[in-house]
Amino acid sequence: MANCLSENKSHFEELALESEYADLPAKYMAACNLHALAREYPQKIRLQTIATLEKVLTDPTVSCQRQSFFVFREAALALAAIFRTAEKHTLADNAINVLFRILKTTAGMSHRAVSEALGTMPLPVAIPNFLEEKVQRVPTVKWEEVVAANNLSVSGSGTFAGRSFMAPLAKSDRILVIKLAKPADTPENLCREARWMDRLRQPEYAFPVRFDVPVAIRVGGGFLFRVPSLPLAPPSSIKRHPDKFAIGFIAHKDYFSYPNEGDGKCLLPPRNFVEVMRRSSWLLGRLSSLGIVHTAPIPLFHNRVQQNRRDDNGVYDWPRGGRLDRWLDSCRQPNIGLTGVRDFEHFEVFQGTSSKMYWHIGAHFFSLLLIAGSYFRNRDITRIGFDRHGAPVDSRDLYEPDVLKGAISNIFGGYYEGFVGQGYRGEAPFNIDMLSTRMIAEMGVDHHMEEILRVIDQKAMSDKEYREFLLSRGYSPEEIADRPRGTKDIVVYTGPHLGKFNYPISIPELVNAAGSMAATCIVGRYRRAYIQ
Repeated sequence: MANCLSENKSHFEELALESEYADLPAKYMAACNLHALAREYPQKIRLQTIATLEKVLTDPTVSCQRQSFFVFREAALALAAIFRTAEKHTLADNAINVLFRILKTTAGMSHRAVSEALGTMPLPVAIPNFLEEKVQRVPTVKWEEVVAANNLSVSGSGTFAGRSFMAPLAKSDRILVIKLAKPADTPENLCREARWMDRLRQPEYAFPVRFDVPVAIRVGGGFLFRVPSLPLAPPSSIKRHPDKFAIGFIAHKDYFSYPNEGDGKCLLPPRNFVEVMRRSSWLLGRLSSLGIVHTAPIPLFHNRVQQNRRDDNGVYDWPRGGRLDRWLDSCRQPNIGLTGVRDFEHFEVFQGTSSKMYWHIGAHFFSLLLIAGSYFRNRDITRIGFDRHGAPVDSRDLYEPDVLKGAISNIFGGYYEGFVGQGYRGEAPFNIDMLSTRMIAEMGVDHHMEEILRVIDQKAMSDKEYREFLLSRGYSPEEIADRPRGTKDIVVYTGPHLGKFNYPISIPELVNAAGSMAATCIVGRYRRAYIQ
């Protein structure tokens, strides 16, 4: 009787989804019921069910409605359930083919629903045993003692890269780095970076591509120490922890070299740039497959200025496709470099569902694509903002479409191979020509430079912070005096941004591509683990 009812129910829900008279709530309930039937009675699913689900996912009368995502999500999850549970290979193959066809040919909420549904496939991700340790004792040492304790010979006076003091080692291609704690850092957080270095130098993490993991040094038996002074005082912009905490490590001299190096430095030739991007993508993918997730290849913000008052700290949630704050600034000194993945403080042991891994992988792809776009802009860092006529600077001539497409292809191919464990075969799950064209059109012209400093954000600042904020953004002392804090919104020019303030991202294709790539990686690993 139950089987008979499920057949009748399936037919009824299909009719409701296809009916032009059914409103959105009715279609949503029908999609929910088909999703449940696909999980509970997979033997009763028909080819017609799959065709109906595809039809609703591509229906323009549904997509134009405000709550369409919820219908699309249930329809996509139903197809994903059919792929996982169908007893007949024909049905499973048909369902996954429909999902990938929609993934490549649609945009907007339908695309998001399908990519997120594919991202729910069960994953065999090992969770590494990495227990947090409470820091018990932190010795206070002199710079000379750090050097002597590790039998090092330093050549030269050294220099700063951000909050890291680095000094070359004599007769070596290595450097000694002392990384200083920020005021908000905890001893455990800083020590965690050194422990990740120590962990990833173990034999089980020997990778077949270049990944120069630094050697964390020990002082007084531990990784963490206090060092009140260094041969060179930190720049005034560097704020140290009051207890002068630091860690030290020995790294290759290329540790602070980046694939998209700008600021007047010599850029890598295109071939070398693409190689670094592919290798870095492979490493991020392989580490993720081992349950080690890098949470910040680059810093991504929806709105930096609001990070102190928003629950999400202004951090960018890429599937939502909002405006991206200061994309070129985010790409400066990324956490991938010539030596491989870097800045180990951002490594975390993965804990969560496949959907959470999908989000992380998508964030990786999103970041890598932005870095690829910034490489060309860094060929001339003076061309930014508005020209003398007030028009957006046009830097599209700096881009080489074939090089960009090669970078995009290698980012996807490298990450997929690292995460899945085998190379990707078949047609790419996104339109690479359209993506590269849209990236050049939006990244190559500074359409969006404006940011609005809201009254509420001004009130959260002190008078000194407010003044320094506006001074750093081009306002004169006289102009600041004419704008008392907290009286009205102020327009500041901090871009380029990708999207107008309070609007969606200006390259939705970038979000779609990141979702397509992440979903394909999840499905690839699922297939290799459970089907092949």
